[in-house]
Amino acid sequence: MPVIGNTSVMETSSEYCYFDVLYKKYLDSKGNEISDPKGLVGPWGLSNYLVMDDLISEKLGLPIKGESYAT
Repeated sequence: MPVIGNTSVMETSSEYCYFDVLYKKYLDSKGNEISDPKGLVGPWGLSNYLVMDDLISEKLGLPIKGESYAT
């Protein structure tokens, strides 16, 4: 998948954190739990191109290829 652009989070805000959806908690840049969100909040997680393909296909109403890999 080609990169169509990028920007540094630091250019926008000097404060940021992440939200762990699975455990419903906020994390700092090192993965330590914090009590409240600080500045920009992004998702905490790890994914790959197959997951991205599935999410895009789902939004566009296309067949999801990742389902054929399920065991």
